[in-house]
Amino acid sequence: MNLEVVLPTGEIIWTATNVVKSSTGLNLTQLITGSEGVLGVITKVVYRLIPKPAHEMVLSAGFHTLADACKTVIALKQSVVSPASVELICKSAIQLTTAYASASLPSINENIQAQLLVELHEDSEVKMEDSLQQMVALLQQLTPEDILVAQTFHEREHAWKRRKLIGDALIADNDIFYRDIDMSVPVAALFDFITAAERICEQACVKMICFGHALDGNVHMMLLNEKEADAEKKERFENAVSAIYQHGIALGGVISGEHGIGLLQHKFIPLQFSDAHIALMRGIKKLFDPNNILNPGKIFNE
Repeated sequence: MNLEVVLPTGEIIWTATNVVKSSTGLNLTQLITGSEGVLGVITKVVYRLIPKPAHEMVLSAGFHTLADACKTVIALKQSVVSPASVELICKSAIQLTTAYASASLPSINENIQAQLLVELHEDSEVKMEDSLQQMVALLQQLTPEDILVAQTFHEREHAWKRRKLIGDALIADNDIFYRDIDMSVPVAALFDFITAAERICEQACVKMICFGHALDGNVHMMLLNEKEADAEKKERFENAVSAIYQHGIALGGVISGEHGIGLLQHKFIPLQFSDAHIALMRGIKKLFDPNNILNPGKIFNE
């Protein structure tokens, strides 16, 4: 709701006030929050607490094709029931985690090419029962596989285990380096984006592990390469990364859904923004930080 910020000039400001509703002045709170530390240093935060949901459930659904899984994400987006989250686990991530820790993971049959985890939050048992029935009915129309429902805490933890183990499985091989592309694209473009990225990686002989926050269109594509790769492999790898960014932007996507630009991705900024847009953002940076002392080179490569 409000931030105390130390500006590069040494001044201390609050970006808003502690009222629930305000349309006064420019929205400096969001500007600072999304600035990756180039405009100021946040020293205090006023935030609104959101009550923990009274009832939680997780539904797990397997699909015979990625197209069916992506079609289901669109249906979930349009549904009268609003899931708290929908996670997509592609075949590559299923294979990775199965090889890493198959014994402790929920079983999955060989026909499954993609999996969705749908989490429901409701504030009453009656609402949860209604949402659950509607959600199961919707999923049953889109996959012939059984819909698994996790109700207790331990059941939900088990259902989430494959998704949560992807990171551990990725870093298990010390000889492998990975680049996380966390683009967001319109949900309707999800299938096109993933299949295009798979095609790009296959042509470049680059392995990709794909999963992500499907309801947001925010996909994590982990491109793998050897840490000691030769120059040719490194070039193929970087070309694949660039091609994926270009395709995602062409579909109406953004460079980063949640991780930010940092130092690794700022060279792709011109793919998304016009010269005028970049000049405007650089102007804001210069206004806040005339001596360029906060994270110089980050985002805009000043």
